[in-house]
Amino acid sequence: MSQTAEQGQASTLALTALLHLLPGQGVYASGIQQQLAFTTERSLEIRNATGQTVLVLPPATAYEQANPRQAVSAHYRLAPQADGQWQVGIETPWSWWADPARTYPIVLDPWMQVLQPADWANIVNGSTNVTGCAGDFGAAYPGYGYVVLAASTPVPPIVA
Repeated sequence: MSQTAEQGQASTLALTALLHLLPGQGVYASGIQQQLAFTTERSLEIRNATGQTVLVLPPATAYEQANPRQAVSAHYRLAPQADGQWQVGIETPWSWWADPARTYPIVLDPWMQVLQPADWANIVNGSTNVTGCAGDFGAAYPGYGYVVLAASTPVPPIVA
């Protein structure tokens, strides 16, 4: 949670994850490759070394699961880390979450659109590590901490 200095109260609620990029990949916002920390309410793109978009994170929202019209826009806050990693935060106004009229559960889970075939995906969430064949897919496992895509020899499929 972010807090305002004047009020001492939370101003946003943030879901954070670590994004691991493959060699040669870059983070783009509004069509511009990002090198420094930034925020945006627009889509994010991951592009490969040739400039081809391989992953899109559309604008994020939070909404009530039972009533998706009760929604609020979110923004992304990204900061570069070591070794091609980015700290990614999805921030929403704390006042929306704290509203007494809010009906839980809430969904805060932006879609990830993979725009090219990938041989495998490695999905990591805390201590959970699931690896499986990905092939062509249009949405990549919402709800996990991050997704690593690579073109290599396929690994065994996900076993439920």
